[in-house]
Amino acid sequence: MQKDVWPNAKLGLYCKLYHLDSGETVNFDPEFSTPDLSGNALRLRLRNLNNALHFDIGDTGISSTQFQAATFPEPFRDKISVIHDGIDTETVKPNADAVLKISDDLSVTRDDEVSYGSRPPSGKTWKQIYMDEARE
Repeated sequence: MQKDVWPNAKLGLYCKLYHLDSGETVNFDPEFSTPDLSGNALRLRLRNLNNALHFDIGDTGISSTQFQAATFPEPFRDKISVIHDGIDTETVKPNADAVLKISDDLSVTRDDEVSYGSRPPSGKTWKQIYMDEARE
């Protein structure tokens, strides 16, 4: 562990989620639900193992949302600051006039389609496919 090698170093922890044995953090997404919950307590304990190993030596924790921070038990919660990790879309936004010059003969603008991978099924877009899937 870092503190064993560098005992004076500060250790910040990313506190994504503390798994609870309740509907808030277990089986909330039907696509990934687990119908057989026998042994669930052990699985949850293992998912929280990293948190348990590091919180006694961690100096601070960062969580993206109040919900995520609130899943952690005391005394862990007292070390966690909620700091949204999203993007400031007023500062970082598309530039309508941007041009990527690949070579003297080739430039790409926002009007050009650029892709990798296969095309979506006929009559559909990947965006619509994923939006539909998320609604299910």
